[in-house]
Amino acid sequence: MDLNDLICKLQLSDYRVALSEGWEGAQASRPEELSFLKPEFLAEVGDWCSLPEEAVGAVTSAAQRIAAVPELAALAWYFHHQMYLNPAFRRAQIGSWPPNTYFESVLGEEAGMLYLLALVSGLPHVLSFHRDHELPEELSRAILADVNRFASQSREETGHWGLWGPDRLNWLIRHFQGDIYRLGRLQFEFGPFIGRLVVFRHTRTRKVLALAEDGVRYLADGRLWTEARDGPGSWTARLCVEPEKITGHVVTVLGHAQPKAVTLPAEEWVQVLAKGDPVLNIHIPPGSPMAHDACGDSFRWAEEFFPSHFPDRSFRAYCCDSWLLDTQLAEFLPPEANMARFQREMYLFQTIGSDENLMRPIYGQVRQFQPAPKNTSLQRALNEFLESGGVLRGDGGGSFILREDLDWGREVYRRRMADPRALEE
Repeated sequence: MDLNDLICKLQLSDYRVALSEGWEGAQASRPEELSFLKPEFLAEVGDWCSLPEEAVGAVTSAAQRIAAVPELAALAWYFHHQMYLNPAFRRAQIGSWPPNTYFESVLGEEAGMLYLLALVSGLPHVLSFHRDHELPEELSRAILADVNRFASQSREETGHWGLWGPDRLNWLIRHFQGDIYRLGRLQFEFGPFIGRLVVFRHTRTRKVLALAEDGVRYLADGRLWTEARDGPGSWTARLCVEPEKITGHVVTVLGHAQPKAVTLPAEEWVQVLAKGDPVLNIHIPPGSPMAHDACGDSFRWAEEFFPSHFPDRSFRAYCCDSWLLDTQLAEFLPPEANMARFQREMYLFQTIGSDENLMRPIYGQVRQFQPAPKNTSLQRALNEFLESGGVLRGDGGGSFILREDLDWGREVYRRRMADPRALEE
């Protein structure tokens, strides 16, 4: 299939550059028939991905339509080839692919099926990967069940099965590339540390201290600076690591940076975590409460699972970036709440968030109406906070817990963090 003809037929001129990357090589290797569009293959997909019969029927019908349209079949193969057969593929490429609206002229209500079919075309690849790493079948099914969760979300949002856009494909592809696994209540994903801080451990006391990354700008109260919330007294962190000493600004266990610098004797403090280091990122899928003991069980399972099945992929810490870690939650949640208890187990740091990022998952939408829903304890707590004059800050939320410090239920960092007042320069 000539790319120019496809672009003309589907009016994809804005995506010429994105689709030209690897197009010719993909089409040169394309088989006469695409096995992943056949009913028997999609029945197997339905089984492994926990899709209901209705969804399997819809996917099979859409696959037949796509196979009958040369341009769509060429696109389906291109997406498959890039994600599963091209060793140079980068997940970030998916973000430059066309949204579903470009396929509506041909597929109509089934526009979301093209990306869903491209995703599940990788089923043989992920199952082979799992077998190579000796994963039990139930774990394969547990992670692949996310396909049904996202396809069902699309049906709720649009009235039709599928994946509503490349963004959701970008998330689910990591399931099929063997980067993410569900172990009980939590999911764990291989990845780099993203926090804008450097973590040190005292060689004798084993206490942990995080220092702000050099060049990060903060507000006077120690929150991350953004143009949208600029104010007087903002300052820029400096971090200087020398043979004799380490000078920087403490980021407390609650995620706030201190404007007064501290000095650490270099012979007593060793760096244990910094941006880019390998970690396991934590994801908290919906569907059940964040029971504290269940989360602890997931961490303990992970400590056994990953060294056993992936001995070649080391990691230094567990990290999480989620609205559930927004430090402001502790201001209106009771201390026994699952989210509050989860936060107290971790060393918190800020990410760039917004009021919307916090309110949307709590209310299901941005709260622009009265009365707000009061169906959950979290909704009731936030309502009370706002109605009493509280103001959301949109701090965002990130956290880490080093593997050596994993002792779920002991709130290690609240007890063992070094006192920055004793280190002030």
